[in-house]
Amino acid sequence: VFADTPDHAASLLVAASATDDEADTHWLRADVDALLFRQALVRGAIGREGCAVTAVDRDGDRWGVTWTNASGAVERATSAFVIDATGGGGLLGRVLGLGRLDHALSNRTGAIFTHVRGVASWDALEREAGNDSTTTPFRSDDAAQHHLIAGAWVWMLRFANDVCSVGIVARDIDATDTADPDGAFRRRLAAYPSLRRMLADAAPVRPLAVIPRMSRLWGQASGPGWAFLPTTAGFVDPLHSTGIAHTLQGVVRLAELLLAPRRDESAWLAYGRDVVDEVRWIDRLVGTATALIDDFPLFTLACHLYFVATIACERGLAGLDTDRGFLAARDGPLRAALEAACGDLGRAAADPSKRQATCAAIRDRLAPWDRAGLFNPHAGNRYAHTAATKATSATAP
Repeated sequence: VFADTPDHAASLLVAASATDDEADTHWLRADVDALLFRQALVRGAIGREGCAVTAVDRDGDRWGVTWTNASGAVERATSAFVIDATGGGGLLGRVLGLGRLDHALSNRTGAIFTHVRGVASWDALEREAGNDSTTTPFRSDDAAQHHLIAGAWVWMLRFANDVCSVGIVARDIDATDTADPDGAFRRRLAAYPSLRRMLADAAPVRPLAVIPRMSRLWGQASGPGWAFLPTTAGFVDPLHSTGIAHTLQGVVRLAELLLAPRRDESAWLAYGRDVVDEVRWIDRLVGTATALIDDFPLFTLACHLYFVATIACERGLAGLDTDRGFLAARDGPLRAALEAACGDLGRAAADPSKRQATCAAIRDRLAPWDRAGLFNPHAGNRYAHTAATKATSATAP
């Protein structure tokens, strides 16, 4: 049974948004995609739904895409540019015969997941157990909940329609889980009565799905006249919810390239190199936390590294500055400090006698960028103000 302490030694609450009106933690992906699709149509894009692409070819500096539409008719379009937004499908990568860098990613987790209705309130269950700490500085039910279990974690994302996305993320998802997802889900939660109680009355909206390994990465993300959106180029793990944000930042950069008065091949190639590097940077931050999932104090510090990177990134974007890269991947001094901290955490886990000194060194090293007091030893794992102001620009060190 889950139990916390008065100083919240077993839990962490970090506000990702300044207000509920600005909160973006619970976007149902299908709704987000539909909204963006409609907005594109309003602004003049031509949309085709229910299509199956049958061929992609190139003649000189023109691309050709052939597809079968919803009624079965064959259609074709040509253009000077092709942007691949197929995600894990990686259509263009296969057409171009690109190499892969999956082996270079350290994070190799899989997932068992579904959508359900009727998930009980974690906050209410904790109040019944005498723990009121899950509602300060905000209700944890309104957040992206991450429940840590042995060697794994469980996500719970509640949407506004009583549907909740639930998934188990672990390194050892295998063929046994794929063969019996329902049994695997129950078996992995059997030792956690607090989670089982929360899901006792939950009814599935769709069958459980299994992905044995989620991380993937193409070796190239752009070339002359073509580019991948970031989540087509690669994906790591849902721990830090990077997918939509990374994609939107990629859209901004690609829009700048497409709207440029003339085509700059070097800028297109730079975009692709940056995106591949950003996925590997996400892998470093997520992998550091995942490796420490059974050591909550160090796991919390690893999460703080991500929050520092996020705050710096958001402050840059508030001023429409995309040059620092996603999660400050191209902010040299900050990335170097975060990279060093990742190594420090690994060494602290291996040698407990150095833990206290190492943690203090991390706090000192990142102090110039810690605008939210993340490393304040008196914060009690509760952080109400970490979001960058959305309406004004700001600069980071």
